[in-house]
Amino acid sequence: MSVEKENLNLFARRFANCGFMGAIKNYQTVISPILDGNDVHLIFVKNRLLQSFVYAKLGEYIDSVLVKFPFVKALAIEKEGEIVYFRGHFNINERISINDGRLYLVYKNSSMDVNLYSFLDFTDIFTNFSKEERYEERR
Repeated sequence: MSVEKENLNLFARRFANCGFMGAIKNYQTVISPILDGNDVHLIFVKNRLLQSFVYAKLGEYIDSVLVKFPFVKALAIEKEGEIVYFRGHFNINERISINDGRLYLVYKNSSMDVNLYSFLDFTDIFTNFSKEERYEERR
């Protein structure tokens, strides 16, 4: 019993220190250019031509992010109460939800009065971490 408890404690510490937080930190680093650039502010300008250009450019970047981070299921960008959904739909005010037996979290990034909300599949992050841990144990 104590061996199982110690293994569980070790697993929990590694998950907290590198699994989940590492995934979030890597994701935050890659997603930061969206919030830090000027383009994100231009999508809120009421000019259709300018907006369509910016939507296309940000859409390409977001597509590349979603390929790198499959645990991100949807994204929303918000400024002063105006929300633009780029991928999928979710309730940004519901921080935690359970659907189909999976746990989802809403993660918020902010910069220069713009908020980026990401709908993260926590179950997917945990499953990938578990697979990596099993692989490291075998080496």
